[in-house]
Amino acid sequence: MKRSLILLFLMISFLILGIEVKVVYIDEFSGNAVIKPYEVPEGESAIEVLFERLSSPPKMYRSFIPEDIFRAAYFLEDTLVVDLKRKNLENLGFYEERMALYQILISIFKTFSVSKVYLLVDGHSESALAKFVDISYAFSREDWQTWPVEVNQF
Repeated sequence: MKRSLILLFLMISFLILGIEVKVVYIDEFSGNAVIKPYEVPEGESAIEVLFERLSSPPKMYRSFIPEDIFRAAYFLEDTLVVDLKRKNLENLGFYEERMALYQILISIFKTFSVSKVYLLVDGHSESALAKFVDISYAFSREDWQTWPVEVNQF
Protein backbone atom coordinates (compact mmCIF):
# COMPACT_ATOMS: atom_id res chain seq x y z
CA MET A 1 0.00 0.00 0.00
CA LYS A 2 2.77 2.41 0.97
CA ARG A 3 4.65 1.68 -2.25
CA SER A 4 1.50 2.33 -4.31
CA LEU A 5 0.97 5.69 -2.62
CA ILE A 6 4.55 6.72 -3.30
CA LEU A 7 4.20 5.69 -6.94
CA LEU A 8 0.93 7.61 -7.24
CA PHE A 9 2.56 10.70 -5.76
CA LEU A 10 5.46 10.44 -8.23
CA MET A 11 3.11 10.09 -11.19
CA ILE A 12 1.06 13.09 -10.10
CA SER A 13 4.18 15.19 -9.57
CA PHE A 14 5.43 14.32 -13.08
CA LEU A 15 2.12 15.40 -14.57
CA ILE A 16 1.34 18.46 -12.46
CA LEU A 17 4.49 20.04 -11.08
CA GLY A 18 6.82 21.96 -13.31
CA ILE A 19 9.88 19.76 -13.51
CA GLU A 20 12.88 19.76 -15.76
CA VAL A 21 13.36 17.32 -18.62
CA LYS A 22 16.82 16.57 -19.95
CA VAL A 23 16.90 16.03 -23.69
CA VAL A 24 19.74 14.40 -25.61
CA TYR A 25 20.66 15.93 -28.97
CA ILE A 26 23.62 15.36 -31.28
CA ASP A 27 25.93 18.32 -31.87
CA GLU A 28 26.08 18.94 -35.65
CA PHE A 29 29.77 19.90 -35.59
CA SER A 30 31.37 17.46 -33.16
CA GLY A 31 28.89 14.57 -33.42
CA ASN A 32 28.85 14.32 -29.62
CA ALA A 33 25.79 13.92 -27.47
CA VAL A 34 24.62 17.11 -25.75
CA ILE A 35 22.11 17.20 -22.90
CA LYS A 36 19.83 20.25 -22.83
CA PRO A 37 17.50 20.88 -19.87
CA TYR A 38 14.00 22.29 -20.38
CA GLU A 39 11.44 23.37 -17.81
CA VAL A 40 8.08 21.67 -18.14
CA PRO A 41 5.29 24.24 -18.04
CA GLU A 42 2.89 23.82 -15.15
CA GLY A 43 0.04 21.48 -15.97
CA GLU A 44 1.83 19.79 -18.88
CA SER A 45 3.05 16.21 -18.99
CA ALA A 46 6.82 15.90 -18.61
CA ILE A 47 7.01 12.89 -20.92
CA GLU A 48 5.02 14.67 -23.65
CA VAL A 49 7.27 17.73 -23.39
CA LEU A 50 10.31 15.45 -23.55
CA PHE A 51 9.13 13.91 -26.84
CA GLU A 52 8.14 17.30 -28.28
CA ARG A 53 11.62 18.64 -27.54
CA LEU A 54 13.30 15.48 -28.85
CA SER A 55 11.59 15.88 -32.21
CA SER A 56 12.37 19.59 -32.60
CA PRO A 57 16.03 20.27 -31.84
CA PRO A 58 17.45 23.78 -31.62
CA LYS A 59 19.81 25.00 -34.35
CA MET A 60 23.25 23.38 -34.31
CA TYR A 61 21.80 20.15 -32.89
CA ARG A 62 20.42 17.07 -34.56
CA SER A 63 17.72 14.66 -33.46
CA PHE A 64 16.71 11.32 -34.92
CA ILE A 65 13.27 11.43 -33.35
CA PRO A 66 10.47 11.86 -35.89
CA GLU A 67 7.67 14.28 -35.08
CA ASP A 68 4.56 12.92 -33.43
CA ILE A 69 5.81 9.45 -32.43
CA PHE A 70 4.59 9.60 -28.83
CA ARG A 71 1.28 7.86 -28.05
CA ALA A 72 1.24 7.31 -24.28
CA ALA A 73 3.31 6.45 -21.22
CA TYR A 74 2.60 4.95 -17.84
CA PHE A 75 4.48 3.82 -14.78
CA LEU A 76 4.47 0.24 -13.48
CA GLU A 77 6.35 0.33 -10.18
CA ASP A 78 9.92 1.26 -11.18
CA THR A 79 9.36 0.83 -14.94
CA LEU A 80 8.24 3.44 -17.45
CA VAL A 81 6.28 1.98 -20.36
CA VAL A 82 6.34 4.19 -23.45
CA ASP A 83 4.02 3.60 -26.38
CA LEU A 84 5.12 4.94 -29.78
CA LYS A 85 3.37 5.32 -33.14
CA ARG A 86 4.53 2.89 -35.82
CA LYS A 87 3.67 5.05 -38.84
CA ASN A 88 6.14 7.71 -37.79
CA LEU A 89 8.97 5.23 -37.19
CA GLU A 90 8.73 3.32 -40.47
CA ASN A 91 11.13 5.49 -42.48
CA LEU A 92 14.07 5.14 -40.10
CA GLY A 93 17.15 3.33 -41.39
CA PHE A 94 19.37 1.22 -39.15
CA TYR A 95 21.56 4.07 -37.86
CA GLU A 96 18.66 6.47 -37.43
CA GLU A 97 16.68 3.84 -35.53
CA ARG A 98 19.64 3.10 -33.28
CA MET A 99 20.23 6.79 -32.60
CA ALA A 100 16.52 7.41 -31.95
CA LEU A 101 16.56 4.64 -29.35
CA TYR A 102 19.70 6.13 -27.79
CA GLN A 103 18.16 9.60 -27.59
CA ILE A 104 14.90 8.32 -26.11
CA LEU A 105 16.46 6.09 -23.47
CA ILE A 106 19.19 8.44 -22.29
CA SER A 107 16.73 11.35 -22.13
CA ILE A 108 14.27 9.29 -20.08
CA PHE A 109 16.92 7.98 -17.68
CA LYS A 110 18.37 11.49 -17.21
CA THR A 111 14.87 12.87 -16.48
CA PHE A 112 12.95 10.21 -14.56
CA SER A 113 13.91 8.03 -11.60
CA VAL A 114 12.96 4.73 -13.17
CA SER A 115 15.10 1.62 -13.32
CA LYS A 116 13.70 0.26 -16.60
CA VAL A 117 12.03 1.48 -19.77
CA TYR A 118 9.85 -0.78 -21.88
CA LEU A 119 8.81 0.32 -25.37
CA LEU A 120 5.56 -0.56 -27.12
CA VAL A 121 4.60 0.23 -30.70
CA ASP A 122 0.94 1.01 -31.34
CA GLY A 123 0.06 -0.48 -27.96
CA HIS A 124 1.75 -3.82 -28.62
CA SER A 125 4.96 -5.50 -27.59
CA GLU A 126 7.11 -5.72 -30.71
CA SER A 127 10.41 -7.35 -31.58
CA ALA A 128 11.79 -4.25 -33.33
CA LEU A 129 11.39 -0.52 -32.87
CA ALA A 130 10.87 0.00 -36.61
CA LYS A 131 12.71 -2.70 -38.57
CA PHE A 132 16.13 -3.24 -37.03
CA VAL A 133 16.64 -2.58 -33.30
CA ASP A 134 15.39 -5.20 -30.85
CA ILE A 135 12.94 -3.79 -28.27
CA SER A 136 11.50 -7.10 -27.05
CA TYR A 137 12.93 -6.59 -23.55
CA ALA A 138 13.01 -3.79 -20.99
CA PHE A 139 16.02 -1.47 -21.13
CA SER A 140 17.72 -1.02 -17.75
CA ARG A 141 19.16 2.17 -16.31
CA GLU A 142 22.42 0.34 -15.58
CA ASP A 143 23.01 -0.37 -19.25
CA TRP A 144 21.63 2.82 -20.77
CA GLN A 145 22.77 5.78 -18.71
CA THR A 146 25.77 6.26 -20.93
CA TRP A 147 25.75 4.13 -24.02
CA PRO A 148 29.01 4.22 -25.95
CA VAL A 149 27.43 4.98 -29.28
CA GLU A 150 29.53 6.26 -32.16
CA VAL A 151 27.70 9.25 -33.59
CA ASN A 152 30.38 10.76 -35.83
CA GLN A 153 29.29 8.53 -38.70
CA PHE A 154 26.29 10.78 -39.34
